[in-house]
Amino acid sequence: MQKHMRFYKRTKIVFLGVSLAAAGYAQAPTITSFNPQLSAAGSPVYIAGTNFTGATSVTFDGKKAPFLVDSPESIIALVPLAASTGTVKVVTPSGTATTSQPYDIVSASWDALQGFSATANPDGAWTLGSEPSLGGIFTPFTIEAACFTNGPCWFNGGTYPNAVAVALNTSPYTEQYLTIIVPDNMLYLAAEANVAVVRWTAPASGKYWIFGQFQGLDLNLPNVTVAIYENQTTVLFTNSLTFFGDYQNFNVSGLTLKKGATIDFVSTSTDVSNDNVGLMATVDQIK
Repeated sequence: MQKHMRFYKRTKIVFLGVSLAAAGYAQAPTITSFNPQLSAAGSPVYIAGTNFTGATSVTFDGKKAPFLVDSPESIIALVPLAASTGTVKVVTPSGTATTSQPYDIVSASWDALQGFSATANPDGAWTLGSEPSLGGIFTPFTIEAACFTNGPCWFNGGTYPNAVAVALNTSPYTEQYLTIIVPDNMLYLAAEANVAVVRWTAPASGKYWIFGQFQGLDLNLPNVTVAIYENQTTVLFTNSLTFFGDYQNFNVSGLTLKKGATIDFVSTSTDVSNDNVGLMATVDQIK
């Protein structure tokens, strides 16, 4: 009897330390942040994340944007002209990344410093005035003068301790007036026993974003209250300034306003002579 023999081929299995990415299986992209959080059409936006190499498109609210892949973790994109507020997406051959928060696109912007006029009050959406106390009757200034060298201002015509004014340093340099240090990039609010008010009036209904800073300008600054009110009743922001150079940043986003609504940036103090405050304020309408 012939004996049949069975042969088995021995197979050697080798595990190679090769990553999926090296084998051609790249990971899907992710978006961790974007900066700035809002801007106008045509402005650059810096998108941070992972696995951006080979990106084929970047969209804002579904509208395609010109973009540059700066690195696997960074993309620079320009906000497309047709885009409205919405999510940002990055598409690569391996997947799509979408922001968890919408990107806000500005359709119009108002700056308190640029809204100051030495010949008109109100000037556009901005009105300068005073109140006898917080939430009191608002009275627009009607008198224009020079509060200090290169310092045109609007004021109520009162004398100490009832004077109140809003001024602008038109010099390209910081100036000093008595104990007041006045920079050239802020409005100067002098309240004394009253409340100094920089009022913005919404020209249309919509969604708005408000940001800026209050800063103590007086070398003898005591405790000063600064605040932002909607329609004189709703407090959007309030805090104190307690020393020269002390500052408070504010950032109010997602604010829905009706046409004619007012936003008051105010300053007041219990000390009628050391209460001078600087203000930078921008109001953006979100598209």
